[in-house]
Amino acid sequence: MPVRRLIRRLFGPQHGIVVTFTTIPPRFALLGPMIAALAAQKRRPDAVELYVPRQYRRFPGERAALPSLPDWIDVIETDMDYGPATKVLPALDRWAGTDVDILFCDDDTIHDPFWTTRLAEMRRDRPTDVVCELGMDIDRLLSDPSLSRPHTPTPRAVIDQPTPAELSVIRRRMKDGGPGHPYLSAPGYVDILFGFRGAMVRPGWVDRRAWTIPGILWTVDDVWLSGMIALAGRRIWAGGAACWMSGESPASRTQDLYSSVIGGADRATANRLGVSYMRDTWGIWR
Repeated sequence: MPVRRLIRRLFGPQHGIVVTFTTIPPRFALLGPMIAALAAQKRRPDAVELYVPRQYRRFPGERAALPSLPDWIDVIETDMDYGPATKVLPALDRWAGTDVDILFCDDDTIHDPFWTTRLAEMRRDRPTDVVCELGMDIDRLLSDPSLSRPHTPTPRAVIDQPTPAELSVIRRRMKDGGPGHPYLSAPGYVDILFGFRGAMVRPGWVDRRAWTIPGILWTVDDVWLSGMIALAGRRIWAGGAACWMSGESPASRTQDLYSSVIGGADRATANRLGVSYMRDTWGIWR
């Protein structure tokens, strides 16, 4: 029986979590820790889907073979490479017309066993919002106070960002197995979701223009997807127990976009271009 029909039959119109992610060929052999963390979730997802383009824009030529994966991961090939947004845009199409929650995440984060539990609890408490564990407003994302504005809706998330000196202490503590530093002092609404820690959305909650990504903006999926969520009239709620610097897998520094310069734009430049595009084209975040 197809997974979609099975979830409808077992869980009804408002239940079921489908975890989705994508990856790139240099990371194929590094997926083990991330997949093991998904298998260890206390609230097991109802399906796990890996979306891989037939051809990659960053890695031309014949795609390497995927490693052997557990049989509970459905591998779905896509004709279009949306960059990191491949982890969610094809899934929104595949699950169109259903009320399942699509929990998308990155391939280089090791989630603790209560990750899906926290997201499911946020969905229960915020039934009409996109929910995530980490996020930020645009003025702080771009380190540009001029972008600060009277925010609606409220309350806004309060970010507990450690100082550089505190980060140094946290790094040493975490190497010894000590606790991290909480990311949020208080949950609330944010402009931008951070997809690497996971975000939960439903089909129809992202504007259809999201599938046509202009220029370099395919490299900054957090800004792009957040703007398309706002354009669809949805809000983003950040909450949970995530900590600064926690959860990196061995894949996190392998061909990562965060530290790459593509088309002459580093991450900060691409983020700024994305925010400017949203503001100038659709009046979002003004």
